Amino acid sequence: MVRVERVLAVVGLLLAALHLLFPREAGAGDAAVRASAPLGTVTRVVVEIDNRGRPATSALLYEAREPEPPSASSSASLSVATSGPLRVPLPNVPGPISPALQRALSRQPDQPTEMVVYLREQADLRPASLVPDWNERGAAVVETLTQHAERSQKSLLADLRRQGYEPRSFWIVNAVAVRGEGQLAEWLAQQPEVALVTENVKHRLDTSAIESSTSLTDSVAWGVIQVGAPSAWQTWGVQGEGIVVGSIDTGVALTHTALLKAYRGWSSDTLSHDFNWHDFTNLPPSSAPNDEQGHGTHTMGTMVGRRAPEGRDTGIAPASRWIAARACDSGLCGDTALIAAAQWMLAPTDLEGENPRPDLRPHVINNSWGSTPPDPWYTGYVEAWNAAGIFSVFSNGNNGPGCNTSGSPGDYAASFSVGATDAADEVASYSSRGPNSDGLTKPDMTAPGAEILSTTMDGAYGLKSGSSMAAPHVAGAVALLWSANPALIGDLTATRTLLTLNALPRASDQCGDAEGAVPNNVYGWGRLDVARAVQAARVDVPWLDLPRTVALPEDGIQTVEVTLDARRVAAPGQYRARLLVSREGKFETIPVTFDVLPGAETARLRGRLVDRWTGGGVLGRVSFADGPTLVTEADGSFTATLPHGTHQIEAEAYGYLPVRSTVSIPGNSDHTLTLVEDSPHLELHPQPNLTIRGDLEFAEQRAVTFTVSNEGPRPLEVAPSVPPTEWTIEDGSAATLYDMRAFPSLPLTDSMILTDSLELGFALPIYGGLVNRLYLSSDGWVSVARPEGSDAWALCLPGSNLPTGTLAPFWADLDPGAGGTVRAGRVSRNTYVVSFEAVPEWRQ
Repeated sequence: MVRVERVLAVVGLLLAALHLLFPREAGAGDAAVRASAPLGTVTRVVVEIDNRGRPATSALLYEAREPEPPSASSSASLSVATSGPLRVPLPNVPGPISPALQRALSRQPDQPTEMVVYLREQADLRPASLVPDWNERGAAVVETLTQHAERSQKSLLADLRRQGYEPRSFWIVNAVAVRGEGQLAEWLAQQPEVALVTENVKHRLDTSAIESSTSLTDSVAWGVIQVGAPSAWQTWGVQGEGIVVGSIDTGVALTHTALLKAYRGWSSDTLSHDFNWHDFTNLPPSSAPNDEQGHGTHTMGTMVGRRAPEGRDTGIAPASRWIAARACDSGLCGDTALIAAAQWMLAPTDLEGENPRPDLRPHVINNSWGSTPPDPWYTGYVEAWNAAGIFSVFSNGNNGPGCNTSGSPGDYAASFSVGATDAADEVASYSSRGPNSDGLTKPDMTAPGAEILSTTMDGAYGLKSGSSMAAPHVAGAVALLWSANPALIGDLTATRTLLTLNALPRASDQCGDAEGAVPNNVYGWGRLDVARAVQAARVDVPWLDLPRTVALPEDGIQTVEVTLDARRVAAPGQYRARLLVSREGKFETIPVTFDVLPGAETARLRGRLVDRWTGGGVLGRVSFADGPTLVTEADGSFTATLPHGTHQIEAEAYGYLPVRSTVSIPGNSDHTLTLVEDSPHLELHPQPNLTIRGDLEFAEQRAVTFTVSNEGPRPLEVAPSVPPTEWTIEDGSAATLYDMRAFPSLPLTDSMILTDSLELGFALPIYGGLVNRLYLSSDGWVSVARPEGSDAWALCLPGSNLPTGTLAPFWADLDPGAGGTVRAGRVSRNTYVVSFEAVPEWRQ
């Protein structure tokens, strides 16, 4: 039921009440809320959500705009995009027996091996993929696949069983796994329904390029901060509520305090692993989530890791829930285990593998594994997930810095792959680059992947590096986007667009791209910026306020108060929106019509939040005492319609100190609030640069006085230093720095080392050690290593075997035997000079 109460903002006068049956399915019936209020006042609507006949649960409430009617052009484009069948593709490898299986059988033709048999006829998923409802779409995809597999595999399975084999049927692609010898492979290849027989390949887990168990003190992982997740949490109040993420990996350490309560099978009084966990690597399989390798635990912590006592913030979407399938063990992931895990994700089962539930499939799946060179075998599984509306994320691989190194399945056109960046937003050296074998730009984007802080299997926290660590940042970002705007759930194209177009652009021409190209084959569309993506994805109806969550009692009714705020519209008129209720994977909707009437003694206030130091706009939240609370635009601007009088304002933004102000209406029509970033702020005086000009004698020192001040609210430690820079003598004279004529010429000719040491007369620190003698090369370098002979290391730079402790000021092949002089000697207490005077380069 819906009950509407109109309340004047100032005096709280009850005006009317309206009752309306609720909820209704989207588009069903004529259920609607309609209310009115004068400009500058507030109307409150009491919504009663009927949960009779249902178990206790919780629901999420969302603001939504009215759907736009489809235009002729959009209908035409839709018909083109959805024309023709959508069949799960077979692996694009030569057949009917794959080359890899042929090689394995040629070595041991009578040795049984695990084979995967792909049938020629694959199901058409186009009709199922167009079903709008999330639950019904998943059910339609699974029903299409299972019925097709049952019908087309029936004869082949019966023949195999008659021959004494024990085949295993898969339906996510129309395939059968069976263990047999070369004779069986030949027989299978001759069957008319069989398209391809392949080996059960073991694929490499995308393990970390670097691991560290260093003691850690960071309370928030740097990658979480860099992609803007805390800003999205604080500004929009979104942490991934209502979204389920899945992991195909080495498992997850369930007992970790940052992960336990995020597990979908956890509740305050029980643990349930049916439909939430499955182990496809061990016989008998593990009945509860665990991880003996640690890779899956670390990636899951980056997706959903929650702050726990003595813990850290490691997860991008800490309010999301997780499920997991273990398909990788000891760094390897077998074909059949990955197929079974992919199928289980599409329709999770109980621990016995029974009672598949496509309505319990995850919204997002992270895959931090892959193979190199490119391998198309997994394409069909990604396409099946896509048809069911699951967003799958893949690591792009750790085979950089070379180009054309993207791993599979991340390099597929249907996959969304992620490369790794460091804290300086530079691509990690090991991060794989594109293009893929078809010339497609890969990765799709990059995310933090160097020394990432996350959960470890021993219940602690640790650092790992690799594109494995980058991919779960994006998987968590998708959870935030879909939680912020449930209309995006299953809309893979719109989600990809939000991720890529709101990324921080990073240009590169390393792998065949034009200078300044974005996207490119190093960074894709750039580095993930989840704060900008959530800002672009969310729907904000300024005049509609509602609670985010509501607990629904078992077989009962719950009331929710919704606010219609006529202080947050520009003028009288009729305003329309929708209220969405999400529970158990289904959405119920009710249209809302708000009639704003003319109001007396009100005025419109325009304001802006700006940064004190830059003057730029700041995205934040503005609250009026006894008035509205609203979120600014991206440039910091806001508007509100307020009654005449004096109003107290408080503004806050992520990373800034809150500020309070007072404004008088109608006296102030524009109002700026200046925010100070909650961090140190270094100022140097004089500004902007400190320079030393004039003539300096050699070794002359000159003192310059300047003031360093910290004008920010946080303490700052300053260690002034002069950065090392190259220097030159700019007057063009040929004057030498030292007159070395008192020292004899050294007997150096072309390509030789002086076997007598240069005795310095004092200790010199070189590469962590103190030395008092050096050995000199005719090519201008010295080293601390004693040579075995005069020509042992006679090399110019660059050289591959220069001796230990080399100092090389020249980058040339010099020939003292052709002219010039080389001298060496101690010129002061702690200065030793080696002087090459007019020594020519080797002419050849």
